[in-house]
Amino acid sequence: MPRKLWDKVERCLELQADHEALEEMLGNMDEADWAELRVTIASIAICDGVD
Repeated sequence: MPRKLWDKVERCLELQADHEALEEMLGNMDEADWAELRVTIASIAICDGVD
């Protein structure tokens, strides 16, 4: 692979890791209960803002 593409590959791997982490936390989006999903996301957002 050309060296000039290395930074793009690194970013792609980061996005894949983010996707996998979200899927682990939130479950499979195809089977989502959207009301429950909104509560979970709001809970994460609130907890993230607490120091």
